Amino acid sequence: AFAADSKVSGFKVAGCDFHGNCAKTSGSALWSHTSVSDIVLVSNCTFSSNGAYAGTTPNGVIDCFSNVVHCTFTGNTGKNGGAAYNSRLVGCSMAGNAATEGGAANNSFLKGCLVENNESQRAGGAAYGSVLVSCTNRSNRAVASGKEYFTELSNGCEAEGCIFEFAGMD
Repeated sequence: AFAADSKVSGFKVAGCDFHGNCAKTSGSALWSHTSVSDIVLVSNCTFSSNGAYAGTTPNGVIDCFSNVVHCTFTGNTGKNGGAAYNSRLVGCSMAGNAATEGGAANNSFLKGCLVENNESQRAGGAAYGSVLVSCTNRSNRAVASGKEYFTELSNGCEAEGCIFEFAGMD
């Protein structure tokens, strides 16, 4: 839906709905080729049923965004983070997303987020290689080779002040 190269900085995306977007590689809704510090704000947006399906690194619905605030991510898919990759999210809701690694997020920072019912095919039902602060994690799971694993977080994730409810197997 939107891609930025290294010449774009300081823009805002607010109050938008991103639904049914598809990308072969990264960021099916929002993608940035810049460093995460160059993007100012993505706020109060809804991301649903978006997916990155092919290529070597089909990253999350948003890829490389620094200030994602009060957004909702539902039913999105990707290889590395069903909702977010290499991004910073604050006060977001992430539910029902799926990825190979990091059902909701991969290589991201989450603060005050609700992360529930996300699934990964390999590791990190909630997150993979990410930092979570004051997040509520509920019923996220990792499934590999038909077996469900008790894995909310994986690959060096850090969690501080988080709540984990109904984690793992039912």
